[in-house]
Amino acid sequence: MLGEINILELRLMPLAVIVTFKVDPAQFDAFKAFLVEMLPDTRAFDGCIGLEVAARDDDHVVILHEVWRSKAHQLAYRQWRADRGDGAKFAAFQREAPRFDDYEMLDIPRV
Repeated sequence: MLGEINILELRLMPLAVIVTFKVDPAQFDAFKAFLVEMLPDTRAFDGCIGLEVAARDDDHVVILHEVWRSKAHQLAYRQWRADRGDGAKFAAFQREAPRFDDYEMLDIPRV
């Protein structure tokens, strides 16, 4: 497993995750092409509600904005990636380890 989790954290509430990749400048275009190959599996994974990608060319940063049905779904996805050895594939493009920031989705009505 990816670590011990408090059972209360697994409640079924939508979760937004921002993943920040600081990419080796020499690998930037290759990393974007790599994501084209890898992300269809993420979008198809059970519990993935949405996934958007943005990049900043000047400092070679790519972010993923993921929305998951729950933290449990997102953790299952991360474990699946780890079990497949995909972390090493992602790491080959990086200047440093990716950053994962989780946010609880708020139900704020649209006006």
